[in-house]
Amino acid sequence: MILRSNKLFLRTPRTASTSLKQALLDTGGKQIADAHCRLAEMPIEYTWDNYEIFTVIRNPLDILVSWFTLNPGWKDFRQFIREYNHSYMTDNGLLFYHVPYCHRVFLYERLDEVEDYLSLKLPFLNTTNNKPNYRKMITQSIIDETKKRFSKDLKIYKEFSSDKITTTLEW
Repeated sequence: MILRSNKLFLRTPRTASTSLKQALLDTGGKQIADAHCRLAEMPIEYTWDNYEIFTVIRNPLDILVSWFTLNPGWKDFRQFIREYNHSYMTDNGLLFYHVPYCHRVFLYERLDEVEDYLSLKLPFLNTTNNKPNYRKMITQSIIDETKKRFSKDLKIYKEFSSDKITTTLEW
């Protein structure tokens, strides 16, 4: 969690949060809590009323492909979606756990809007190398597994996105 001026950034894994954190710190921001902390872990003085809270979200399938690429050893992508657990995921698999507490939600696919909002330029840090395009990995089986495990995230993403993959496929 990073604070700069009256803006409080809640980090979501695999959404350029490392790049955004660095840009905020380089322009006078300060880290006030652990990297991807949940709202309940936030110091009490940093509340909805006192700060403009924002986050960045990304197509859940793209996040999963990124984690899949970083964690070799899985039989296939479908098994990974079904079984993978990350410390930043809530018990029900929810990735976008803090969206309801944010004043603004930006899309990873439109980071230029974040740059405009904060009047800064993002560096490219902690990127996933050789990550395949998730759109090429999608099968009906992948859609079904993702719907089972990440239905809330897909719904949240669809609410903020006009991404063709989330609006044309039957989620």
